[in-house]
Amino acid sequence: MKPLLVVSGIKNIEQAMEAVTIGAVAIGFVFHGEDSIHPEQAREIALSLPPFISRVGIFKDEPWYSVMELATLCSLEVLMFEGTEDEVYLGRFSQHVLKYGSEQADNFYTVMGISQWRQEMDSGRLIVRCHDVNSINKAQKVITPFGIELRTSSGEDYRKLLVGWQR
Repeated sequence: MKPLLVVSGIKNIEQAMEAVTIGAVAIGFVFHGEDSIHPEQAREIALSLPPFISRVGIFKDEPWYSVMELATLCSLEVLMFEGTEDEVYLGRFSQHVLKYGSEQADNFYTVMGISQWRQEMDSGRLIVRCHDVNSINKAQKVITPFGIELRTSSGEDYRKLLVGWQR
C-alpha cells in the first residue's frame, strides 16, 4: 500500500489543488519561519479544499492561544509541532496532535537523512518528512511509512516533488 500523502508549505490555491489531484489527503500550512503563510491566505486555501481533505497547521513554540486562534480561523483538524512543546501543552488541544522529535528525544529517527514524524498521543503511526525526490524514494523502500509529508519551501521546485511522488 502506498503511504498517505501530506503536502505542506502550500502558498496558494493552485498548489493545493495540484497536490489534491495527485493524491494528497492533507494540506499543511506552515505558521513559523521564513516559509510561513499569512493566516488569511491559509484560511482562503483551507476553505477552497474539497471534502475529506484534512487541513494541517505546523507550529513551532507558539503560545497556546495563538495556535487555537489559527486552528479556528483555518478549520485545522491536525496540529503538528516542531518546537519544545511538552506533553502538558500538547494535551490541551482537541485536534489530532503530532510532535516532531529532536536528536535527544526518543521519538526522533533518521534513516538515510530522512527526518520522521511520530504521533505522540495515540497510535504512533509514522509520517516521514521528505524535502526531495531522493528522500521520497528512500522512505518508500526502506521503512514503508504510514504517510509522507512533502515539505515545499520557497526555493524548491514544487512540481518536481509532486512528480517524484507520482512515480
